[in-house]
Amino acid sequence: DYSPAFGRIKDFRIGEAGGTTRGIFPYKRDAVGRIDFKTSNFDWSAPEPRIDFKDSMLTALEGSVGYSLGGARVEVEVGYERFVIKGAKKSGKKHEDADSVFLLGKELAHDTARGQVDRLANALGKMTKADAKKWGNSIESVAGNGATVSGKVCGKGTNGTGSTCGKNENSGSTNNIISAVFSTENATLLSTDTTNINTQGMATNINTLTKEEKAIVAGAFARVEGAEIAEIRAIGSTSVMLNACYDLLTEGVGVVPYACAGIGGNFVSIIDGHVNPKFAYRVKAGLSYALTPEISAFAG
Repeated sequence: DYSPAFGRIKDFRIGEAGGTTRGIFPYKRDAVGRIDFKTSNFDWSAPEPRIDFKDSMLTALEGSVGYSLGGARVEVEVGYERFVIKGAKKSGKKHEDADSVFLLGKELAHDTARGQVDRLANALGKMTKADAKKWGNSIESVAGNGATVSGKVCGKGTNGTGSTCGKNENSGSTNNIISAVFSTENATLLSTDTTNINTQGMATNINTLTKEEKAIVAGAFARVEGAEIAEIRAIGSTSVMLNACYDLLTEGVGVVPYACAGIGGNFVSIIDGHVNPKFAYRVKAGLSYALTPEISAFAG
């Protein structure tokens, strides 16, 4: 049979399976050129995006095959619906592509972008010096002002020795860059080196950066933390159901009301190559009309 579908998706959320996603960041709509999954192409100052999908208002194909005996029948039903992501008002393939790309930010990147100083200080304390060195190198590799931003994160150090970060000493004359402070790669946590490192001071320094400078720091955190990027153009749902149906009236009427109950599964495709099976059940009712002894029309 061929039936209308009026499905919709509400309150859509996306995150990594391990629960490490703290926030979602959209792709910059004014990014130049083709879609490029660089952290600098995401809008770190944008509010949490609401991911909406167009309603499936068009008809959806459903087919079923089964066996009927008297007023009862058993059928296997297969259906498909597709929900396309809603973009902003601007049109064109470039904007459609940008609207479908999101970065899943983890703790450090999220807290930097959202200005959550205390949480950022705590998260920095759990960072190893090896990761801090990678983070510093990532910031300092940004052309133009990367080294300047790195120096602002650490703040003034005594005589510019390059051994302190976040101490913000009054007698300091030079901004220490991150890679100089964390010059050796080891598993020591930043929170354990209170002599040279003050994570609260680092977090405060980061929060005083400009929007553009924060984006550099957050992007570097995203690379070190291994942030995931998701491209969601549409959600497809294929359902496979085993239904048991029964005609409620069978004698002396042309139009017969019926009711069905079924169990099965929905196979939901969100990201290309990733299909999530979900248990599903269904209850439906409708009317059938016998066109010939072998052919009936259904509405329901």
